[in-house]
Amino acid sequence: MTIWDNHDYGKHDGGAEFELKALTKSFFLDFFEGAKETTRRKTPGIYDAKVFGPKVQRVQVILLDTRWFKGPSLKDKRST
Repeated sequence: MTIWDNHDYGKHDGGAEFELKALTKSFFLDFFEGAKETTRRKTPGIYDAKVFGPKVQRVQVILLDTRWFKGPSLKDKRST
């Protein structure tokens, strides 16, 4: 299971304004998943979730994409 952080996505602490985010997403998924037909390719961002284990001992792992829709940080807003 893979997810990007601020250095995989584009500029440091980049967010929704990143113009090449769709291309970056494609490269990321090509590298880590390979398959051209996955749910992650059909949705915005690269968030994901998987459930592991038998019914009485299940664990769900949720991967959050905190970059795709991210707005400017408070620090960025103060400096403008």
